[in-house]
Amino acid sequence: MRLHPYAIIIGLALGFFVLLTLRHPPFALMTAILGVLGFDMSFKARAKKLEQKDDDE
Repeated sequence: MRLHPYAIIIGLALGFFVLLTLRHPPFALMTAILGVLGFDMSFKARAKKLEQKDDDE
């Protein structure tokens, strides 16, 4: 599974800021993992949507 580079950066930053604000490492780790996967799915879905839009024109 190949992850989008921006998804990795944003997801890890999100986890880091959750760690700084809440000071609860397991929750920060879970947030980082879910953030990376969520952003990756949204970036790929948007790219697919834009690709389909270009094909229609």
